[in-house]
Amino acid sequence: MKEELNELEKSWTDFLKKSKNLKDKKKEIFKNIVLCNEKKINICNKYVESLKVYKKYDKEIYNLKLLLQKWKKYLYSIKNENNSNEKKHEELKSQIEQIKKKYALLIEEIKCIEEKLKREKENLTAKELETLANLNMTYEEVVSKLNDIINQQKMISTYEQDEQKYNNLITLIEKHKENVDNKKKEMEQLKINIQEKEKALQNILPSWSNKINEYIHFLNYNFFLFMNFINPFYGGKIELVRTDNSYEKCQLFIKVKFKENASYLPLSISHQSGGERSLTTMLFILAIQKLTKNGFYVLDELNQGLDYSNEKKIFELLTCLSNPKLYEEYFAHSYEYKYIQIDYHSKPQYFILSP
Repeated sequence: MKEELNELEKSWTDFLKKSKNLKDKKKEIFKNIVLCNEKKINICNKYVESLKVYKKYDKEIYNLKLLLQKWKKYLYSIKNENNSNEKKHEELKSQIEQIKKKYALLIEEIKCIEEKLKREKENLTAKELETLANLNMTYEEVVSKLNDIINQQKMISTYEQDEQKYNNLITLIEKHKENVDNKKKEMEQLKINIQEKEKALQNILPSWSNKINEYIHFLNYNFFLFMNFINPFYGGKIELVRTDNSYEKCQLFIKVKFKENASYLPLSISHQSGGERSLTTMLFILAIQKLTKNGFYVLDELNQGLDYSNEKKIFELLTCLSNPKLYEEYFAHSYEYKYIQIDYHSKPQYFILSP
C-alpha cells in the first residue's frame, strides 16, 4: 500500500508539474494567437488600403480600355477608307491608262488623216485647191453639213423602202380581192346547193312525215291496248308535238292514267309513283317491238317495282307478243298502214333476267 501511495504521489507530482507546463504553454500559445491576430489585422488593413489604391488604378485601366477600343474603331474605319481609296486609285489608274491609249490611238488616227489629206491635196486640181482655200467654214460647220447630207441619203432610202411596202400592200390587196371574189362565188354556189337540198327535202318531207304519223299512230294504238290489257281502267297516249313542219324541235309526250275517270297526265315523278312509271316504261318498250326485226329480246329485272297482279299481266302480255295468233286476237289493228310495214307474224323469243 505504501508503495502504491508513493507511486500515486509521484504520479500526482508529475501531473502537477505537467499541468504547470501546460498552463505556461497555454499562455505562450495565447500570446502567439494575439500576435497572429494583430498581424492579421495589420495585413487586412494593408489589403484594404491596397484595394483602395487598386480601385483607382482599375478605373484608370477601364478608361484606357475604352480609349483603346475607340482608337481601334477609328483605325478600322481608316483602314477601310484606305482600302476603298486604294481601289479608287487603281480604278483611276486604269481609267488614265485607257485614256492614254485612246489618246495615242487618236493621235495615230490624226496622223493618218493628215497623210490622207496630203495625198488627196496632191490629187486635187488648181481650181479645187482655190475653192478649198476660199472655203470659209469651220470644222463644226463642215461636220454638220456632212450630217445633213447623210440624213438626206437616209430619207431617200426610207422613201424607197416605203415605196416597196406600198407595192407589197397593193399586191396583197389584189390577192385579197381575188380571194373575196372566189369566196363570193363559193357562197353563191352554196346558196344554190342549199336551195336544191331544200327542194329535195320538200319533196321527201311529205312521205317522211306520213311514215312518222303512221309510226306514232301504231305506237299510240299499241300502247293504249297494252295499258288496257293490264287493267281495263288503265289508259295511255303517245303524242308528237312539233312547232314547225321540219320536225326540228319536236317532242314526244307519253300520257297515262291509272283510274277510270282520271285525266291523262304526262309521265313524270310528280304525277306517278315508281311502280306506275316502271310499268309505263315497260309497256312503251314492248309497244315498239313489232316495228323492229329482232329474233330475241333480253329483259333485265322486268318485275322491278311491280305488284303481283301487274307482274302476272306482263307475263301474259309477253306470251301474246311471242304468239301471232294471240297477238291478232287481242291487239289486231283495223287501220291500213300505207307507208310502214308491220310484221304481225314474227315469233320473237324473250329472255327474262330476274334475281
